[in-house]
Amino acid sequence: VATTGKKTKENDHMALTPEQAVWGYSKYKFAKRSMLTFNILRHIQPRENQRSSALNSALNRGGNCPWTAAVPLFLWAQLSTVRTVVSIGGGPGNNLFGVDLFHHLYLKNNHPESNNKQHALDLMVLDYAEEGWAAVVEKVAHLSEEFLGEKEKDADRKSRYSCHHCDVTLPLQNDHNRPAQQHLKVADLIIVSYLLTETREKWHQFMLEAWRSALPGTLFMLMEPTVWQHHVLLEVLGIA
Repeated sequence: VATTGKKTKENDHMALTPEQAVWGYSKYKFAKRSMLTFNILRHIQPRENQRSSALNSALNRGGNCPWTAAVPLFLWAQLSTVRTVVSIGGGPGNNLFGVDLFHHLYLKNNHPESNNKQHALDLMVLDYAEEGWAAVVEKVAHLSEEFLGEKEKDADRKSRYSCHHCDVTLPLQNDHNRPAQQHLKVADLIIVSYLLTETREKWHQFMLEAWRSALPGTLFMLMEPTVWQHHVLLEVLGIA
């Protein structure tokens, strides 16, 4: 009885408020998840000897092409056109910050084909707990402006962050997902990270509708801890 009482007291002492949980998660996961996104994107960069005429060939092939030497060129060219990024279940915006960092370090300065020098990024979190994450996303926006956008005098060229409600256990066309409907249909890059695993296959209809409503050429970036979740998604989408 004494031992049980001691454990209960310790658990009560360790209990976190929702605000503490949000900032605690951000403290331990934000940098790691941001750099995961950043590194995935930068490793797409083709080698110099893959450029030239192969780029035009890659662009003509379109999406869902077999993985060949042309695929990195196609993806790299597509990344240079990205303006609107949506992170589904994106929490504190760590994946978005990874994209923002990549955009500034690679595309703005090292991509001669890119027109991103004249365009800002619209970076949007869609999350069920958007009220809890909104303060963190706002902080990330300030960090982005301070460290990445400090040389941008034109406000229209600075990255813009926002946080909106989304429930992936409901169909995308459900009234509760109106903000998600609005933002997903204009996204150039849609990020799904740890979402499929954590929602235990309750996401099928939502993701199918998100896929069908996406613009032609939209990139989907999947980052799940188990590869088989990627295969399940491809089967749901009918492209396995």
